[in-house]
Amino acid sequence: MVTFTTLGYGDVTPVEHDWRLLSGIEALIGVVLIGWTTALLFLIVQRSWRGMAQGD
Repeated sequence: MVTFTTLGYGDVTPVEHDWRLLSGIEALIGVVLIGWTTALLFLIVQRSWRGMAQGD
């Protein structure tokens, strides 16, 4: 998780606890959005291939 979100290397670190919590939440939301976007793209491609197979 640290490598994927680039959190934890110490290049830029939030000082206050609130900002540290916010950056962790933001990283998790980013991971979820990447997965959701990938799933959406696969769904679009799958529907396109089904349409071509049916001759639409």
